[in-house]
This record gives sequence, structure tokens and C-alpha cells, in this order.
Amino acid sequence: MFIGIVFVVFSSCSTYHIQSNNIDTLEITMQKKSIVKSYGKVVYSDTIKISHIIIYQKIFQMNNGAILTYENALTDTRYKFNNGFKRTLRIIFENYNLTVEAYKDNIYFVKLFNKEKTFYLIAENLNNKRLKLVYGFTRDCFEKIRKKIINEISIEKKRDIYFQDIKKDFQDNIISSWSEKNIIIDSLIQRTGRSRAKILKWFFNRIYIMLTK
Repeated sequence: MFIGIVFVVFSSCSTYHIQSNNIDTLEITMQKKSIVKSYGKVVYSDTIKISHIIIYQKIFQMNNGAILTYENALTDTRYKFNNGFKRTLRIIFENYNLTVEAYKDNIYFVKLFNKEKTFYLIAENLNNKRLKLVYGFTRDCFEKIRKKIINEISIEKKRDIYFQDIKKDFQDNIISSWSEKNIIIDSLIQRTGRSRAKILKWFFNRIYIMLTK
């Protein structure tokens, strides 16, 4: 299966964004210019609210029938992701091993795999309060997009890019694991500002000073 993707000229040292502003478009932009754009329709969407995090999920069926899964996770204003990028992904995709194949600025190219399956994922990791994920690429598609961004090769015509086969149940294309376990046991997020340990240390220091005056 394939879909036409448009690559355009872009410059280095910039911030990239994975966007799904329209119901039929999924793209990677840089300085408001589209670098990679694909067209289709949303065939499944869901919103998950767990503790102090919200996850927007969309499954796109492209014009040729191919599938991409898009996830946009945000913490609320008082919280942030507690771990580094790789550790965060290991928590979210707990049934998979992973390797970061390449990255540039805030865009990461990741291979997820176990004994049965392999998935290729592109992630936007701009700050510690938001994480965007797109997966469902074949190796060939993944490598072509990676080379365009990492090597800054620009193309001004459509190419046929292949994606993985469709699963009959659209929800089966979502392989992430969002749960209370992520929040509580795996410490996926934490409150911003001073940690609890620092607050307790400050409190007992104040008591000690008052008692020893």
C-alpha cells in the first residue's frame, strides 16, 4: 500500500512539529512550512484521561487505505513527564523494546520491536509537558522520511511511500499502553516545582531552627 507524500525545502536548526489540525491531514512542519504531508480521513478517535494527563488518539485511513496512528499526550499545567525521552517511551510501549535510530532537534525516529512485531515511529519531543507520536510506517517509508529530515534532502514532487498492512479492527492499530500503573508505579509524570522530599526537608529545617533558637 502506498500514499503520496510531499517533501519541500527546509533549513537546519529549527523546531519540527507533528500536526493534525484538519480531519484529513497529518503532517510534519518546520517554521510553519510543511515538510511531510499525507492525506486521508480519521476512522477512529478517542480521548483518554488518566490522573493529570490527557491523550488524544486518532487513526488515519489514507486515501489508498493505508493506516497511520497518531497520539498527542499532554500533562496538565501543574505536571510534567518525569523521565527522559527513552524511558518515557519504554513506559508507554511496555510490551516492546526500542532503539532510537536517529534524531534531529526535537524529532526522533524510533524502532519498536518484540519477538512478533516491529513498528516504526516518529516522535515530537519538544518539552516535558507534551509528546506526539505517529506510527504505522514500513521500514522503507520510515527511512525515506528520516533521510529527508536528518540529511536535509529536499524533493518537490510526490513519491509513493509504503505503510504497514491494515488491521480489520482499527483500535488494534494502537499499541501504546496508557494506564494508572504508568502514573503511579512507573512514575510517568510528576508535579512541577519543588519535589516532595525537598519540601519536607525545608519544613523540618524550619522546625529545627525554631527549636534551637
